[in-house]
Amino acid sequence: MRRVPATAVEYILVAEAYSVASEYGLAEQMFAEAEGRAQTLVELVTIRRGMGLLRLNSGDSDWGREHFQRALRTMEAAEYRDPPTSVRNQLGFDTEMLWSDAELRQQHCRAAREHLERAEAYRSTGGIIRAPNDLDAYAKRLASCKEATSP
Repeated sequence: MRRVPATAVEYILVAEAYSVASEYGLAEQMFAEAEGRAQTLVELVTIRRGMGLLRLNSGDSDWGREHFQRALRTMEAAEYRDPPTSVRNQLGFDTEMLWSDAELRQQHCRAAREHLERAEAYRSTGGIIRAPNDLDAYAKRLASCKEATSP
């Protein structure tokens, strides 16, 4: 079946596929289309952290961090007050874990540790449904991180 994506979720899926294939320009276009069609808090946060991952993976750390910040700020926006606290906590936890891992892959150890601590803070508030089963293994990997020359 061949058809053009129509919903934000479909555009997100295509953007993520392009990102995995290192087609960053196409991925960015798809995320932009998704953002224009997003209707929920979960969609907007997913798009904005997807852009953060995309930018960090492509070496644009400052712009990647800005997108992750936008994802977290979106959760506080007045127009998205409907989701329960548990949903917000899960989104915050997931966003901070993704951000931590993206920083770790760039060997930005301090930043990765900071975001792991923030993720753990969300986790400690309760209501986290999904937490990586290998969180201890991730923490060990992070403990052995050697800082890159220019974070």
